[in-house]
Amino acid sequence: MAGVARRRNIPLRSLRVEIELHRIFQDKTEAERAAAEGIGLDRKRKVVKRVIVGTAVELSERDVTVLRNTIKYCPVGRMFSGGNIEWTEELRIEKVEN
Repeated sequence: MAGVARRRNIPLRSLRVEIELHRIFQDKTEAERAAAEGIGLDRKRKVVKRVIVGTAVELSERDVTVLRNTIKYCPVGRMFSGGNIEWTEELRIEKVEN
């Protein structure tokens, strides 16, 4: 994302990527119950990829669109990609001081 921002002259001050993995079961008891009862589940892991960018200026709508589209190709997310992951992507823009 930093490379895209630099090439497009989008003035970013900071960039952070957070990965939030949702558990299939909340605890061991729930997992044991599901196994005993033969409860089928969606084996896809729910994962939120949150990209937080800091900027000192207001970004244009075009800049925000470019950043949102870039999230799909984020190397952090691609590193963890696999057939059993269902990604939700978020972009957060935080105002930082000059």
